[in-house]
Amino acid sequence: MRFAQDAKGAAAGLLAAASYTPLTEDEVFEHFSTVACESGLPIVVYDNPGTTHFHFTPALISRLAKVGAIVIIKNPTDKGDAIKSHLADQRRTVPEGFSIGYSGDWNAAEAMIAGADTWYSVLAASCPRSA
Repeated sequence: MRFAQDAKGAAAGLLAAASYTPLTEDEVFEHFSTVACESGLPIVVYDNPGTTHFHFTPALISRLAKVGAIVIIKNPTDKGDAIKSHLADQRRTVPEGFSIGYSGDWNAAEAMIAGADTWYSVLAASCPRSA
């Protein structure tokens, strides 16, 4: 991440819990907190269980949110009808100012209506004027 910051001007790091073997919450916590402390960049937790086969629980998000440099979570939006309760559960576990966002263009409206802080869009990154 330092290379990205120094050479490319990265302002933050997007970090997923990827491994060939199943990870424990303690392993993910140690990895994320180490990267956050060593990189010097704000860290975005990328909860992408469809790809990584690891899902961040509210308890783990609560622990990670206490690491000063971990400031945002990017959640999936697989089930549009579950976003409101998911967001409420996360809000109860993180400090004020910790940003909670959702990806998944197909459920972006539901996430924003429910009170998400931001929408992470593949579509908007690819076609910003249209989005």
